[in-house]
Amino acid sequence: MMINDENKKSVRKMLGGRALYVALCACFLAAGVISYTAMKDRTVAPAKTPAREESTTYLLIGEKTEPQTQKPVRVPEGASKAPVMLPEVTAAPVQTQAVFENEAEPLETPEEAPAPIEFALPLTGAATGKDFSMGVPVFSATMGDYRTHNGVDFITEPGESVRAIAAGTVVSVTKDALFGNSVRIDHGQGVVSTISGLADEGLPYEGAGVDTDTVIGVAGDIPVESADGSHIHLEIRVNGVLRDPLEVMGFMSDQ
Repeated sequence: MMINDENKKSVRKMLGGRALYVALCACFLAAGVISYTAMKDRTVAPAKTPAREESTTYLLIGEKTEPQTQKPVRVPEGASKAPVMLPEVTAAPVQTQAVFENEAEPLETPEEAPAPIEFALPLTGAATGKDFSMGVPVFSATMGDYRTHNGVDFITEPGESVRAIAAGTVVSVTKDALFGNSVRIDHGQGVVSTISGLADEGLPYEGAGVDTDTVIGVAGDIPVESADGSHIHLEIRVNGVLRDPLEVMGFMSDQ
């Protein structure tokens, strides 16, 4: 079909009046499509919230500092931002009295053991007579009966020098009708010796200090044992208990 010139003019005239309206409709349609696309993209993939930057703090340790990273606390969406009030907690008092005030006994420093006592015989080279009876009664020729013999007799001649058996202090000098003159010496460590049968001359005084072999008198007589010949009588007590003098001194009897 051929379009003549008149038809072409009629078409140009019709399009020329509506061209403006067609162009405006195309613009509005394009804007609507763009807006719809933008809203769709916003719903499907929301924009990411930029993460908060981590903060760095420093703690002073000696002369150096060590960085410590504090991560921000993320609060869930919809959670209340009001501060949470925690109940107050009272700490129980610390019991320290049992630690610093106890009834434990203080430690005691052990004392050094005392030096052993050095003993010597009261008479040089003297032989023993009647021995210690250990509490058993023995016959007394002088008294004619049985009685205990609480010491050791050392045979000697009248006037012979008698010496202390160990160092110590004279605690008493006595005289009685049975044993004559007696000298008692404290040697320490609970050991006390008594020598009886001494004459009146050459006796020490009470409180005098003596050493081993110090002369404390001369041999005299012992009335209660006169039938046994001339001798002296030695007794030893350890912590108040009568003991065998030869055992305490570490000597053995000649008999």
